[in-house]
Amino acid sequence: IEKVAASVDVPVQVGGGVRTEEHVSRLFEIGCEHVIVGTRAIQDRAFVQAISEQYPDGIVVAVDSVAQDIMIKGWQEKSGKDLMSVIADLQTLPIYGFLYTNVEVEGQLRGIDPVPIKALVNASSKPVIASGGVTSMSDLETLKDMGVDAVIIGMAIYTGRIDFKKAVRLFT
Repeated sequence: IEKVAASVDVPVQVGGGVRTEEHVSRLFEIGCEHVIVGTRAIQDRAFVQAISEQYPDGIVVAVDSVAQDIMIKGWQEKSGKDLMSVIADLQTLPIYGFLYTNVEVEGQLRGIDPVPIKALVNASSKPVIASGGVTSMSDLETLKDMGVDAVIIGMAIYTGRIDFKKAVRLFT
């Protein structure tokens, strides 16, 4: 991650397995603009409050969901927390925003489910990054029109269904 952050002229955002204040600090030290925290942020509000106060507008909270149930530990367990309740609570902190992944459609190239994304965008005063099911430029246009701040795309780019340059132009 350090080599990537040092070698590119674009903002770097990192997530996955970030569970300690030391890990968060190190990622910011090496040049990351945003650090994504999922499981620990969902399970430990005091932790996400402390790191967001230390790094205002630097923390993105991952809210990976099946229906309204937030999933944790690599989507292996239900957290017992409701998506909209978590959004309402954590948006009061100085976080940057939320990374929403619709686990039900992630990686399947079936298209997005706009209903939960729109609800989240409407409920959040913070930026929303959407992920899961993005398959076409039409999906991207829908997300842009709904007010999504950014989009994570994987399979649709790898398979050539979305032209990367066109996608970037749409969201810049």
